[in-house]
Amino acid sequence: MRKMEKGGIMKGFRFSGSIAFLMVALFMAGCMGGNKNGSGIFGGGNNANTLNFTVKLTGEKAHIVPREIGSSNNGNTGNIGGNGSYNLPPVSHAAIANYSYEPNANLRILFFNVSEGKTFGQEQGRLDLISKGDFDVAVVNVPESKEEKTAYYLTKYADDIEYFIVPSTYNIGSVEYILKNVPVATLVLPQYNDASIEELANYAKARNITVMYVKAGSEIDGNGISLKFTSPFPGLGEGPDVNSVAFYLLDRTFTMFFANDINDAVANRMVTSNLYQKVDIMTVPKYGVGSLKAGTVSAMTVLMSKLQPSEAIFEGSPINFQTVRVEADPHSYYVKYFDSVGTKEYSVGNAGILSIYYTGTNYTISTAGSSSSASSE
Repeated sequence: MRKMEKGGIMKGFRFSGSIAFLMVALFMAGCMGGNKNGSGIFGGGNNANTLNFTVKLTGEKAHIVPREIGSSNNGNTGNIGGNGSYNLPPVSHAAIANYSYEPNANLRILFFNVSEGKTFGQEQGRLDLISKGDFDVAVVNVPESKEEKTAYYLTKYADDIEYFIVPSTYNIGSVEYILKNVPVATLVLPQYNDASIEELANYAKARNITVMYVKAGSEIDGNGISLKFTSPFPGLGEGPDVNSVAFYLLDRTFTMFFANDINDAVANRMVTSNLYQKVDIMTVPKYGVGSLKAGTVSAMTVLMSKLQPSEAIFEGSPINFQTVRVEADPHSYYVKYFDSVGTKEYSVGNAGILSIYYTGTNYTISTAGSSSSASSE
């Protein structure tokens, strides 16, 4: 959900003296002290995923939002990516209000550089934030060294997350910390028979977060966005970089494919199962790196020829595309393939934050110093 501007909850009302203090104290007690079973002065409900009371002060629903970063010292201070010390806001998963239904709102997708260092040899990470109106979906796969930076980004650009997608067991150790510091309604996990997945699921349930398991064919719909999952395929391997969660995002005429970490067997299964369609944009599998065997090259080539993306986004560490084109490089297969078909390439590592904005007819991709636009029709 989007953050309310400061003062938004109390706009249009005047209080004075001790009455103002008492009203604010009672309001905060009800908001922060309530639980999923309906306690708190404003009441509640039995839904384990949403806050069921609303506060109507100006005729509009007042969203319960975390405090601004750095507003108080709650004992959870840390260095965010070497850029300074921030206080992450206190978190109550009970304080997630139902999002406003705005199917015609603009779509925003943010990609953050949360990899370690500037070379492929260091640990890779991805953080994607899909937002439309009050509806937010995060795709989180980050090293533990970037867990606090990730929590900071999520609380800066969204006030809570409706769906928090963990693509695989890779970097799964960072998720508990992030869930502790970011309000989340539903945790989305790959349908694996894996002890670390179940451990994380139990942790989430103990914090009153709904847990959802997905596989090829699963769907999530919200606020006019549809996520159609093309993997994992249960039983086709559960390693951290072979059978991850991958999905299409569809919003009106805009389509995007989030490939994450899939191998040749999964790519072949997608194509033979007809779990593909042409897209405007795709993220490149496995950060666009890795030693590709002949079978993998063949499978990925077939998959990408079906997807036919106009733009391709490389997540992970920065890429010098000019160097990749003339030298041996782990990215060379994907870069040369996209060059051959006229697909434009972007690197999240080069940009720091890369953004996509879709208005319902056109989309724009922006980096720190440039942007490009295209029609999704």
